[in-house]
Amino acid sequence: REVGNHLWDNGFRKTDYGFALLTEKGIYHKDIKEYNKDTGMLTLSSRNPADEEFEISINEVYQVFNVIKRAF
Repeated sequence: REVGNHLWDNGFRKTDYGFALLTEKGIYHKDIKEYNKDTGMLTLSSRNPADEEFEISINEVYQVFNVIKRAF
């Protein structure tokens, strides 16, 4: 389910299955750990402990989707 960009300023709530982010550099399926409104930076984290957190500018993000269901 898409999270409209008019809602991004309110921050991102924790979700059961994370977010899918479409960006300039690719598509990420990550948790949004933090959104710093002052700097415009998102801190993305993985549920895989081997992966490290990283930051991406909100200006590089085209769309954000709340993942509501996953199949394994």
